[in-house]
Amino acid sequence: MAHSTWWPATDTLEHAQSTSRYGMWAAGFVAVVTAIVATIALVSGSPIAGIDAWSYLDAVLFAAITFGIYKVSRFAAVAGLVLYVLESFYMMAQSGRPGGGIVVRIIITLAFIHAVRGTFAYRRLSASAPPTVSPTPPA
Repeated sequence: MAHSTWWPATDTLEHAQSTSRYGMWAAGFVAVVTAIVATIALVSGSPIAGIDAWSYLDAVLFAAITFGIYKVSRFAAVAGLVLYVLESFYMMAQSGRPGGGIVVRIIITLAFIHAVRGTFAYRRLSASAPPTVSPTPPA
């Protein structure tokens, strides 16, 4: 199977970790954009596309998910994917259209899918890797 930017490899520890980084960057992007829009909404006094001061909680959650995926946490990767998809559906249900555009939503969702693939592959590969043995000092 050919691997590309759209479907990166997870066959080695390095590839798995690199693949999980897609989700890390996506979570960081979501955290920053959410915080910026929440700040604008707070200053203007009116919600923007359903984002208000309560959205700082989302920004903090996605910042924590960013750190978790950086540490190759399977929980953080799954939480990021689930939270992002649920919030996307919620925003579409509220406004009738995807906030930020459907193409952006698809790309970010794909990045979170890569995080899940990468973190699970990383744990599987690291569990099957031979243990490293420290040399015993001479007696």
